[in-house]
Amino acid sequence: MCRVSGRRKRYGFCFCNTSFCLVVLHLCTLSLSLSLRSRAEPGPSGQRRGGYPVPGAGLELPDGVRLWAEGRVSGSSVHPDRRVLCGGGGGDGEYEQAENVAKQWGVSREEQDRFAVQSQNKAEAAQEAGHFDHEIVPVTVSSRKGPVEVKVDEFPRKGSNMDSMSKLRPCFVKDSSGTVTAGNSSGINDGAAATVLMSQSEAGRRGLKPMAKIVSWAQAGLDPSIMGTGPIPAIRKAIEKAGWKLDQVDLFEINEAFSAQSIAVVKELGLNSDKVNVGGGAIALGHPIGMSGCRVLVTLLHALQRTGGRKGVASLCIGGGMGIAMCVERV
Repeated sequence: MCRVSGRRKRYGFCFCNTSFCLVVLHLCTLSLSLSLRSRAEPGPSGQRRGGYPVPGAGLELPDGVRLWAEGRVSGSSVHPDRRVLCGGGGGDGEYEQAENVAKQWGVSREEQDRFAVQSQNKAEAAQEAGHFDHEIVPVTVSSRKGPVEVKVDEFPRKGSNMDSMSKLRPCFVKDSSGTVTAGNSSGINDGAAATVLMSQSEAGRRGLKPMAKIVSWAQAGLDPSIMGTGPIPAIRKAIEKAGWKLDQVDLFEINEAFSAQSIAVVKELGLNSDKVNVGGGAIALGHPIGMSGCRVLVTLLHALQRTGGRKGVASLCIGGGMGIAMCVERV
C-alpha cells in the first residue's frame, strides 16, 4: 500500500513518471521528516537537493482502512484480536501512555478538558476569521447529491464547553483515576499536506518569495511509556542548535496528540501558552498521522505571516518514544 500511495501522490502532484519516490514510515512526523530527508537526496544532475526544489508531503486515509479493535464490530465481522495504535512502551497503547504523562506531570482531568475546550474555541474563532483559508487547498469529492467542494476542516466542534467536555468517560482507565477521553484527545482523520523546499537562490531564479528558512531541527528519544513528551528534548535541542532562547520565539505549533502531553510540554519548557497553537491544534483540527508533520509547519508559517512574527518552532511527539522539532524564521 505504501509503495502505491507514494507513486500516486507523485502523479497527483503532476510530476513526471520518471521521478523517484521515497516513502518513509515515521508515524506522526512522517511528512515533516520527508521534507528534511529529501534535502540530502541527489538532484537530477547529481547535485545535492539542498538547492533544487524538493517536495515533502504526507497523507493519512483511515476512512479507507478497516479499523481493528478488541471486541469491535467492523463491517459484518467481529475481530477478536486487539490491534490499536501503539507507542512502543511495553505494549501500552498511546492512550495509556497519555495517562502515564498525566500522572507524572500532575495534569488533572479538569486541566485536560479545559485545554481541549480552548483548542476547540481557538479553532472555531480562527475558522470564522478565515485564518486557515490561505493554507487549505479546496478539493472536490463525489457524493450522492453530486460534486461537493471541501474547503474547511470538518472536525472542530463548535460551541465546545466544559459542561459537555466533562461528561465524557475515560477511554482506557475506567476507574476514577482515568483522565484521558475522546474529547481531550486528537481525532482520527483523513488529510494530506505538502511543502516545497529549495535554496534562496533557486527561489529567486524562479521568481518565488520564500515564506521562511529552516534555521535548525532536531530529533530526540525518550522512555516510550511517556512518548507524548518527546517535544520537550527535541525543542531544547533545536533551540540550542539555532542559537536562540525559548523566550525569543514568537509562535509555537506543537501537535496536540493529547491534552495531557500538550500541557506537560508547555509546563516543562515554561512556555507562554498565548504563543502556542494560536488557532487551535490537533484536538480540534484532527490528527491525520501521516500528514500532521507538514500541517503544523504550514500552519506555523501562515500564523507567523499573519501576526508579523519572525521566529517559530514546529514540533511533534512520535510513537515509540521520540520527538522532532524545527526552528524556522521568516525571510
